[in-house]
Amino acid sequence: MSPQKKWQGECAAQSDPRTVVEADLLNQSNLVRGNPVTPAERFWACLPLTFGRIQKVLKGIDPVLTPEMLMRLCAMGHGEWVAVVDANFTAELLAGGKPVLRLPGLSLERVTQAVLSVFPLAEDVAAPVAYMQVCHSAAGHRTPAQQAVADLAARQGAGDERLEAVERFAFYERVRTASLIVQTGETTAYGNALLCKGVILPA
Repeated sequence: MSPQKKWQGECAAQSDPRTVVEADLLNQSNLVRGNPVTPAERFWACLPLTFGRIQKVLKGIDPVLTPEMLMRLCAMGHGEWVAVVDANFTAELLAGGKPVLRLPGLSLERVTQAVLSVFPLAEDVAAPVAYMQVCHSAAGHRTPAQQAVADLAARQGAGDERLEAVERFAFYERVRTASLIVQTGETTAYGNALLCKGVILPA
């Protein structure tokens, strides 16, 4: 049994899983390399155990949204952008050290749907939704995956007049400024979108 599985098994029976995980990490670290557990090790070991059941214990959370994705989306502020990109996108390079979350096997439409279930689109931005324009295509042309994003945006109040087709290389530059990149399993070309975060005001 792997150490991670061992930790998970022990934590399942504890009222405070972090105590067991930290103790095990400390023991493993002292035995294997003689160094104390680092804060980063503690955080990443405890994260899935502390929040891994979030879809089971919170109402209305799309199961596609992982604990880390919820954390990252929540941490973003008004006017920040999240890029939802296809499987072939140069995400790691353009991220420049910023977070890249991967959801292999899921389409651009499915992941965008999940993101928009908790992510308010900015109302003070002319085009809070953008997609990568297909090279040499006619104005208004969209791939089926891009049209699916447009349909989802429309349900959030962002109609066609608030969507922007961005030239390929200009899109790359926009992604460099995004706070978060979510790489999907979308395999069709140009399956990339950008979403700008709005605000949630008191009712």
